[in-house]
Amino acid sequence: MYEAYGETFYQPGVYNIILDPSTIVQLVLLPDLINCFILPPDTLSPGAATYLLDYILMGDPTHTQLLWEGPGISGVSSNVPNPEISLPGWYTLTVTDTISQCASTSFTEVWYLNTNCIDYQSPIPFSDSLSGAPLFCASNLLPYCSSTAGYMADTLSGDTLDNGQWFRFQACESEVVFECFAYNCAQNGGVEVALFFDPDSTGANLQLVSALQPIGNGFTDTLSFSGLTPGAFYLVLIDGVDGDICEFQLTHLSGLSEDMDITAINEVLVDGYIDGPTEVCPFSPTTYTLIPPICEWSITADGNSSCPIPYQQVCGDAPDSILWIYPTAYDTIWTIPDTAAQWLSDSIGSSIMMWFTDTIGGTITAQIVPVLEDSVWIEGSCYVLCGNLIILDLCPKEFSIDVDVIFNIETLPPIGICPGECVDFCGELYCTEGTYSCWDSCTLQLQPVYFLPPQITYYGFVEICQGDCFFWNGQFLCDPGTYDWYGLTYNGCDSLEYIEIQVLPSQTIDLGTISLCEGDCFDWNGQLFCDPGFFTWTEPGPNGCLDEYLLVIEVEPAEVVPITAPTSFTVVPAV
Repeated sequence: MYEAYGETFYQPGVYNIILDPSTIVQLVLLPDLINCFILPPDTLSPGAATYLLDYILMGDPTHTQLLWEGPGISGVSSNVPNPEISLPGWYTLTVTDTISQCASTSFTEVWYLNTNCIDYQSPIPFSDSLSGAPLFCASNLLPYCSSTAGYMADTLSGDTLDNGQWFRFQACESEVVFECFAYNCAQNGGVEVALFFDPDSTGANLQLVSALQPIGNGFTDTLSFSGLTPGAFYLVLIDGVDGDICEFQLTHLSGLSEDMDITAINEVLVDGYIDGPTEVCPFSPTTYTLIPPICEWSITADGNSSCPIPYQQVCGDAPDSILWIYPTAYDTIWTIPDTAAQWLSDSIGSSIMMWFTDTIGGTITAQIVPVLEDSVWIEGSCYVLCGNLIILDLCPKEFSIDVDVIFNIETLPPIGICPGECVDFCGELYCTEGTYSCWDSCTLQLQPVYFLPPQITYYGFVEICQGDCFFWNGQFLCDPGTYDWYGLTYNGCDSLEYIEIQVLPSQTIDLGTISLCEGDCFDWNGQLFCDPGFFTWTEPGPNGCLDEYLLVIEVEPAEVVPITAPTSFTVVPAV
């Protein structure tokens, strides 16, 4: 997980971030890489102590956590860079990045030191099946160092062998003597050795010559097989006791023929190749398959063995050939660009599945690693395949293919969403604003997402008279205050409307008592009051609401004044 520009990213890839209409930032996210291996010693002297060292090949050591596992490692020693060890066995180092939680694991095997063994499984390995047991001469066993680990079970005379190994020899004397040293046994059980007569050189009609002879862990024993027929073929079995896994050293002391030079050269050589596309889309699962090479060797024996037995089987006139097809068994180790690709399958096998997580591209390689324990020699009529084997190996072991990543970028029309809503893009829900990316075949689709603006409507003040109501959005508003209403706009987002109600007051105006003379009237705004009494009426006030008026009219009666007439009149003439 990576956060940038207010967005969270969960997968590596290329992202275009729109900061504003004129600014686009391209963000390239690469997978976190971490790799480690152990700097051993791979040998250990009995009773001594030594140290394992970690080596972080890729990654930042400042935020890594170490975990060691193995014999004798516990507590504090499991987290230190160089734990001290004193026991043989398998040791594991796991390095974890504390930020990304990516981890890398490395293994190493530590054995007790055996200075006698220099070249393990040389020149050819024993077989895990008696039918494929190779023929050995004296020089092959001076000494022969190997391990019982990795050999499959086999069944013989009703007994199941846990990890039996077989090799064949042609006796030159009536007694053949070996020396065997067993060591580094995982269960401290040791190995056991038996000898069988192979009358027809097929392994199908074995006859037991010597019963299993045990050799304990850390012990050396001399194996003497007597009463043998010179020139006849015998099979030797080496098995770990009760499934024990041991290293052993086998040395020939007497009774076998000396070596001869054998040369193997490539006779048939067809190059292999990696089958798969050279142009891919990002994040598109792609399969690559190794078509292995065809390599055949012609094995030529230079003369016969030095064992002077008149009736032994020998090679015909030189050159006599024995065919070996390589590889008979192998692992394929694949490598992909770590900074631009990701595994979708195991990295070992004839085919892999992967995809490119970036647009860089790169080279994919496949390397053939033979599994020596399973190698089988296919022999012809010659039975003297022993001695110093010289292989002129021209067979290719590594193959590669260059891959280009093709893509284009398409910006889709923006999508507006309401706050609190989400949009589905390529199977993911996005609930915030931003530009999101998704690979569709070879096209990087960019999807801008923005919030639709909310709609808020204010209707202002509405004045009503006391006792009146205002009908608004389905409700009667009769009291003063602020009222809101939620609904949906044309684009489906929430809408807020609100209004304020103000109730205007009504007044009661008392005009008091008005006294009138009889026959007079009181004029109030064109309304005449002539009769006595108590009057009430309403009129619109200054604020438009009806005010109540109170008035009392009193009518005073007319006063009668007597008039006395004069007794005489003087008439004055008009002038």
